[in-house]
Amino acid sequence: ADTYRISATEQLRTYANILDAPLTVIYAPEELPAAVNKMADYDLIFVDTAGFSHKNVLRGLHAEPWDKYISVADEGKVLGSWVDLREGDSFGHVYQTVIDASKGIFVPRGVANGFQVLSDKVSYSYLVNDYWALELKPKYAFVNYADPTLGIKWENLEEAEVSEADKNHPLLKDVKPLSKDDL
Repeated sequence: ADTYRISATEQLRTYANILDAPLTVIYAPEELPAAVNKMADYDLIFVDTAGFSHKNVLRGLHAEPWDKYISVADEGKVLGSWVDLREGDSFGHVYQTVIDASKGIFVPRGVANGFQVLSDKVSYSYLVNDYWALELKPKYAFVNYADPTLGIKWENLEEAEVSEADKNHPLLKDVKPLSKDDL
């Protein structure tokens, strides 16, 4: 993967303009001003994780200690699902939307990310502000995509192609909320 360092504000603005996509931010309204100010204080690492997945591949739900800007290219389309795993009143809140080339999503650290491919194929990529590292995996959090308490409405779930690791993630009731120290 290629890596580039430029300011978060510049990268998000450029990326959203290239895609001609509105930027959706998954933050509680009272967090938004601090989040926007914080974005100007760090460099993004552009990691091209362009996965060329096919229809019904389902990934997630994974929360890492970094922020993400998620997008898809061309004619691709995914059903994106996010679960807030940060400690506090928002723990367990779910947000779900379809992402195509017209929409990008900014996901803060500590919010679990998952998606299901709706198109025949998709190029799914994201910008992050830190690197994945095996030694940090204990700081990552996971929740089971099929946990009925989440109420996530996946499409054709019985036909979805899901990794064994994702099938074995814990239910929300067994997930320890991520503290500010974890993030």
